[in-house]
Amino acid sequence: MQENLYEKEISGPFTALCGGGDNGDESMESCITVSELHGGGFALRDSKPEGAGRELRMSRDEITGFARKWMEQHG
Repeated sequence: MQENLYEKEISGPFTALCGGGDNGDESMESCITVSELHGGGFALRDSKPEGAGRELRMSRDEITGFARKWMEQHG
């Protein structure tokens, strides 16, 4: 049985990973914020106010696999 990442506490502040396109107003409209989870894993969320309280949680293997596949298709 896999562990439930949504039961883990967030271990620190969220860090913004921005991809540009902020329209020059520093609103950070194109950022994903990421924080590690206690005991492993990551919580990701949108930097827009509408994304508040909505997180996606992934294990290290899941986020690494996603990033590799994304780069293959879009890099």
